Amino acid sequence: MDLPEKVIESRLYGTLTKDRELLSILQSVREVVEALAATTDCTVPNYTDHTVKHMDALWGVADQIFTVEESNLLTPAEAFLLGVNFYLHDIGMAYAATPKGLNILKSSEPFKSFMASIPEAERELPSSIARAVAISVRRLHGDAALELATNEIPGSEGVYIFQAKTVRDAWGTTCGEIASSHHWSIAQLESHFGRLGDAPLPGGRRADLLYVSSCLRLVDYAHINRERASIMARAFRFPLGADSLVHWLAQEHIDGPLRDEGAYLVYRAAKPIGDVDAWWLFYEMISGLDAEIRGVTRILDQRQFGKKRLSLRGVRGATSPDEAATFIPPSGFLPVRVRLTSWSNCSPEKHCMAPIPWRQSENLSKTLGMR
Repeated sequence: MDLPEKVIESRLYGTLTKDRELLSILQSVREVVEALAATTDCTVPNYTDHTVKHMDALWGVADQIFTVEESNLLTPAEAFLLGVNFYLHDIGMAYAATPKGLNILKSSEPFKSFMASIPEAERELPSSIARAVAISVRRLHGDAALELATNEIPGSEGVYIFQAKTVRDAWGTTCGEIASSHHWSIAQLESHFGRLGDAPLPGGRRADLLYVSSCLRLVDYAHINRERASIMARAFRFPLGADSLVHWLAQEHIDGPLRDEGAYLVYRAAKPIGDVDAWWLFYEMISGLDAEIRGVTRILDQRQFGKKRLSLRGVRGATSPDEAATFIPPSGFLPVRVRLTSWSNCSPEKHCMAPIPWRQSENLSKTLGMR
């Protein structure tokens, strides 16, 4: 099966082509995942893109995470583990693709908890069930990735993501664990994959599993742009709830990431963001990505093995709303961070509570005195 041009043109793909057996496995995985992931637009229509389009785009994002030298240091097995997990990490979002998968999801704790939290008269409404499904797949899709990498797709009558049993036995658990890890904490990541460096893999191959899993989470996180939330795709979705709509509005005019000479990722809005909540959400996204980059590089640099394989430093605009506004301009308001102090716990015997960070986006017309 031919891979898209955006995949083939990436440096990561060039490294993978050095091992034709692993390339063949990846092509087979993508074929299954493409069909399965297509169902997410139906089962969780409020969410931004989680189809194979998102997964294919990660190859290009990886070229911004790594320098040319860092790409060249990847072993073919590391390129394979990254590439195959581009297709596995979100596939749990499609767990409800079949009636059997949906029934399993309905027996999950997140589904039951949501249903218990709403009035009994609303529990059979299609909208309530759809909301419960969306919440459940969101919370469980990391763990589901491991299950789907090693077991039959529920209700598929014998379809596996790794179709050959020999391949599944050799690679399924390792790939599933890396895919699942993109929702772990950094501490969990380090604890599970350790600091040992190279691990032996099937066929005499080798890979640094902590490095691969760390890079996967950064590449996935960094894909926050118009490809994930296009205006055209939103136009044909079901009416979106307010919580979902803000995620679409936050990304629909964003281009990037592009790595600059200072080893920072840069995003830019092609037009100012006019929705206050959407602007602040995107600022929180780049701040979170910046923190993730720093956390990952910290644990990698603590090791003697493989030091300096990841030189990325952070995200431009993440340090303050003012800085962010130079890259992602707001429209009709000024992003202002205000600190308020709570006096509720003050007493002669103890100090008051620490100031509580609070954000405020002043309406521009009010700032200029226009009511």
